[in-house]
Formats: sequence, structure tokens, C-alpha cells
Amino acid sequence: MSNSSSSFSVLTPLDLTYISASMDIYLYGYTLVMCIGLIGNICQIITFSQKFMQSLSTGILFLAMSISDTIYILQCLYVVIVYGFRIPDRSNYGQTCRFRHFMNYLSTNFSAWMLTTITCDRWIRSRYSVKAKQICRPRIAVYAIIVALTFDCVLNFHLLTPMFGQIAPGVTTNCGANRSYPIYTYFYTYFWPIIVTLSVTIIPACIMVYFLISIAHTIKTRRNRIQPIGPTAANPHERRRAHYLHRQMLILMFATLILFFLTTIPVALFRLTFSIFNIQQSFSFSLLLASAFGLITTINYSLNFYLHSLTSNLFRKQFLLCFPCVITITSRKQNRNLETGNSVQRYMTRAPQGTITQLMQQQLYRNETDLNCTTMT
Repeated sequence: MSNSSSSFSVLTPLDLTYISASMDIYLYGYTLVMCIGLIGNICQIITFSQKFMQSLSTGILFLAMSISDTIYILQCLYVVIVYGFRIPDRSNYGQTCRFRHFMNYLSTNFSAWMLTTITCDRWIRSRYSVKAKQICRPRIAVYAIIVALTFDCVLNFHLLTPMFGQIAPGVTTNCGANRSYPIYTYFYTYFWPIIVTLSVTIIPACIMVYFLISIAHTIKTRRNRIQPIGPTAANPHERRRAHYLHRQMLILMFATLILFFLTTIPVALFRLTFSIFNIQQSFSFSLLLASAFGLITTINYSLNFYLHSLTSNLFRKQFLLCFPCVITITSRKQNRNLETGNSVQRYMTRAPQGTITQLMQQQLYRNETDLNCTTMT
């Protein structure tokens, strides 16, 4: 602690301003976004855990991405406690740093590739409607999740090794490559930021843009290519249901993609520019940039539930079905309407034609009388 206090004593007023602003971002910005994100992601996990959503491959992929987003938000709690509330870390900082950075990179990479897989799933259903019955299945979605998770674990495994951790003994404000390993330090400083930017943002974004253009072109030129899953493809009701499901899944995908592009692309390009041109900045300014970029990135993992609720009618219905009171009220209304319709239909079937005509005339006369009375009043 004496080292940190002596280092802060030589800081300029501008450095102190940067540090104060970054602390406020961690305290107020992160806390607000994390509360909103945790509530939304929990609701989203519950919604995509419904039996109907689990029968769709896209629903399973969205569930995996929601869990990954929640993990990212939970690991942000560390910086809120240490930098926002200024509670010192008394644990083994090296091990804590390794685990925290591994989970950070793992969740961001996994969420990006889950969104890419969702876009691919929708592309297959739009372009190859017949083959989609064999490819876009829940079991295939689970396999895709396992492959993506394995790839991300292998890619970020070096963060769990002793080569990564404390920059120097006694430094508990930042972590990175261990300088005892010069080769790894060079790799982590010059190559790792480029690898992260490519694997998390650039490559997934390029793939998703290609799929989006292909989906838009396919929907515009061949709208009737989407076929329902099952042997009742010729049933008009089933075809309308398949079109509805496909359209709702596309809405969910587009809403998530818009949030992804708005929050991750600018941050990734800015970080990539700093890394390529080796732009040097002070510790205080680096802390300010890390807090601002981290907050923007956290927004990407916090607002999906609210965007889905605003844009997708199917998502809202599935979310409301999680509450028993809503199910009870809806079922009562449906049963009441069904009973009324059946009663009217039975009476209309059994009653003679003359009686039906008389009843209709009486009802029209009553309506006109009520209207005249209301006007006179």
C-alpha cells in the first residue's frame, strides 16, 4: 500500500481527474448496468428454458448465449468492488487475476460465436429449407455449443498459466504478462490484442454480415422457401406457423446483432488502433479508457432481454407464460370466449330460420332505442 500511495503522490492534477472519473464509472455506471443486466439475463434464461423454446435450435443457442452474458456480468463485480467501492483485494492476486481474465475472454468470445451460430442457423433455414429439417435440430445446436466452448477454452488457456498474472511483485492494480517470460510478454503485448479483436469482433462480424445479406436476399426473392418441420408441410396453418416462428427468430437475431455492432465494433477498432500503432498512454488515462470501454462492452451483455421484449411478440408471450397468474387469466378468457362461441353456434344450428331473423331484428331495435335514449340525454 505504501508503494501505491507514493506513486499517487507524484501524479499530476490531470491524472487525478482521470482516476476520479474512472472510479465514478466503475461505481455508478457499472453498478447500474450490472443490475439491469442481471435482471434481464435471468428473465431471458427463464424464457429460453421453456419447453417450446427448447424445441427450437435457435432457442437453445440463445439460452447458451444468455448464460455466457450472465457470466460476463458477474465477473465484472470484481472491478466494481475494487475500483468502484475501493475495497482492496486481499486474496491471491495472481490467481484471481488469471481466473478473472480467463472468464472474461471466454465469455466474450463464446457469446460472439454463439451469435454467429444463431445467424448461421437462420441462414440455413432461409436458404435451405428442406435440409434445415436435418441440420437445424436441438441436438446439432448442442454440438455447436460444445465445439465453440472447447475452441474458446483452448484459445484462452494460456491465461491460466503462470506466464500471466501480476506484472511485478506487489502490484495489485493491474495484471498482464509476467515479465519473467519475455517471449510470452512480447506475444501478449503485440499479438494477443490482434488475436482477441479478430476472434471476438472482426471475424464474427464479417461472417454475420455475409449471412445477413444472404438472408435478406433469400427472403426478398424466395419467400415461399421456408417450410415447416414435419410431415404436414402442405397444411396452410402449419405453413403460417412456420413463417411466424421464422420471422420472430429473425427479429430476435436482428435486435441482438444491432446491439452487438453498436457496442463491440467501435471499441474493438479503437483498441486495435492503439495496439497496432503502439500508442503509449499514462496509467491514469489507460484506466479511464479501460473503464469506459468496459462499460460500453458490458452494455452489449445487459440489454438483450429488453430488446427482445420490445421487438418480438413470441418472446413476450413465452416470457409471460412463466407467470402462473398470466396463464390463469389468459386461459379463463379463452375458455369464456370458447364457451360463448359454442353456445351461439349451437343455438344458431338448432333454432329455426324465422326465429333467428326475429332475434336479429329485436337486437337491432334495442340498439337503436339505446342510442336514441343516449342522444336525448
